[in-house]
Amino acid sequence: MPRYALLFVLLSLPLSAEKWALQYHYDVVGKEFGIVDLAFPTATSGIAVGTVLADNERRAQPLAILSSDGGAHWTEVALKDTPRSLFFLNQTVGWMVGVNAIWSTPDSGKTWNRVSKQLKGTRNAALLLRVHFLDAQRGWAIGFQKSVFKTEDGGKSWTPVDAAAQPGSDPVRSVYS
Repeated sequence: MPRYALLFVLLSLPLSAEKWALQYHYDVVGKEFGIVDLAFPTATSGIAVGTVLADNERRAQPLAILSSDGGAHWTEVALKDTPRSLFFLNQTVGWMVGVNAIWSTPDSGKTWNRVSKQLKGTRNAALLLRVHFLDAQRGWAIGFQKSVFKTEDGGKSWTPVDAAAQPGSDPVRSVYS
């Protein structure tokens, strides 16, 4: 039996009459779209990321869906990395943490560019779960094994934040999320 990805958005109605309305339905027989993160940087511009898994496949295909009209219509965009999370600075500029790298978009998710794969003090970006940016250059990345990194060049290079290692817990059992 096929499963479906459903995305609901709360309509702007008086508080006593709030209702949920279906805004996206991934309806492909034999495939399932699992959304891992959703961002609406503005009331009209939204993006959801996740993976599509077919009944007869072992490997999921990364996918983003984009809306520029508040969720009334959605466009699918294939991704090159399995997504973990999203962060948008504004309507157009955003970052995605993938399993293998950190990606950025200058155009609301229509295109993605790998900005970082290697991080100082660790083997790769696989430890990361989330990013947060103050502006287009300064940001932080956090994740498994007490990983906290900072960037001052939009994510091209990352350096460890030493204070993150100070708590006396076992790094293998510690996650910053």
